[in-house]
Amino acid sequence: MSVVPAPASPGSHVASSSVSAAPDAVRVVRKLLWLPILLAILGAIVAYLVTGNRGYEAQALVKVGSQNLDQQILGLSSESSTNSTLVIAETIANMDQLATARATNGVLDGSPDLSPTEIDDAVSVGIDTKTFLIAVKAKDKSPFIAAKLAKAYTQAYIDLVATQERQRLSDIEAQLQKRLSEVRQQQAAALNGLTAREKRDAQRILAIQPTAETTQITAKLEQLAVLKRVNVQSVQFAREPDIPTSPAGLPPILFMIGALFAGGIIGTALAFVIAGRDPKVRAEETLEALLGAPILVRAPTSLATRERSTTPFSALRPVEAEAARIAAAQLRLNPTSRDARAIALVSADDDTIGSPVALQVAAALARTPFTVLLIGIGAEPNWPQVQRLLDGAPDGAGALEEEDGGDGTLHRLALAEDELRDDRVAAVRAWALQRYDRLVIASPTPDRHSAGVVLLRAADTAVAVASAGHTSRASLTRLRDLSSQIGVPIAGTIATGFGGAEA
Repeated sequence: MSVVPAPASPGSHVASSSVSAAPDAVRVVRKLLWLPILLAILGAIVAYLVTGNRGYEAQALVKVGSQNLDQQILGLSSESSTNSTLVIAETIANMDQLATARATNGVLDGSPDLSPTEIDDAVSVGIDTKTFLIAVKAKDKSPFIAAKLAKAYTQAYIDLVATQERQRLSDIEAQLQKRLSEVRQQQAAALNGLTAREKRDAQRILAIQPTAETTQITAKLEQLAVLKRVNVQSVQFAREPDIPTSPAGLPPILFMIGALFAGGIIGTALAFVIAGRDPKVRAEETLEALLGAPILVRAPTSLATRERSTTPFSALRPVEAEAARIAAAQLRLNPTSRDARAIALVSADDDTIGSPVALQVAAALARTPFTVLLIGIGAEPNWPQVQRLLDGAPDGAGALEEEDGGDGTLHRLALAEDELRDDRVAAVRAWALQRYDRLVIASPTPDRHSAGVVLLRAADTAVAVASAGHTSRASLTRLRDLSSQIGVPIAGTIATGFGGAEA
């Protein structure tokens, strides 16, 4: 990709103390567009997995009598027995506790072959709010099996109650027969001691007009015989289940659409939260507003890597060399820097490496052709040798390193950080301006390193080196304020990774 130059415009960029971070947030949100899309897709998948397996639901309605058969036959009644709510609640409890596996499998004829646990999971028992009858609902992927299962489960309970009622009727009949036998024995015992004539008369009277208890017991036995013949049941179907024609519940597509919207909204909210907490500069307008200076060039991110600190200018990639040449041209044209001979290229913060950019810009200036001296921070103390260089001693020239300067001359001078003082840097500056056309200073972050403040004081103007997604807004504000306090104007910014520049 080609390097995008940014022409300087004097006085058109004014720093603001309250620069909006909205442009940076928008760029972060754009990079996080995958988040709402991902959450929306995941939400739709989860919604389909949860609701897509919906089955068919069949319902049977069960009618429960208000009195037990023993109460009907014996003529007993109580308030609790006539309370239909208690009867229904008791019946639901009985159905929940019903062991239906064998009976249901028998009714289903082995299709499907369900275990007791599977049957209980597929069937639910409750009250139908419209009819106030007991509702037995069965759910299955097949509408036929759902209807079959609801009917089988209900029929199993009806058969169980019928068996219990038949047993109860048999018990009642045995009790009545026993009592009738006891009454007749008592009557026979009462005839003992009577004459034969008196016994015949008494027996005729009892045959014509039996005692009240004998009559009552006989009537109940007759009623019992009638109940056995008609097979009256206290629990029966109010409505058998129909075969459902459509799956139960709302269509899964509705849940999927809702999950898509919900996932997208949550993902977008998360993206804005992340963007709001991101302190890095990502928008060019934010960079220009914070520093109050234009972008001189949009350079590739690779120009600010440590590897470029040792790469000759001639060995740079074309896009990197083009960025350095444009930066050098902008420095010669910019109203703030065109007359400046000492130019400091300052790292905006420790996350942005400015020394490689300073080297390549100095090399580009030397190809104009200029004689250029590049001052940077070195690892080894060497001030005695630098002092001999300033004094003109022959062995002092060993402090200089010659770089690829093209048509001009490019020398490099490294100063140890712990040896830097204002007077020493001022002496180097005075010596360099007598011998070179330009003095380029590679300065570390001034608010983090004392050496950066010392080097920045020696410059006529400064150029910030900032990187998209690495340089923070706070560090740019501090650099702007510090350069203003020192009295060194910021001519512009070399921005890496912004705009159309290669990342």
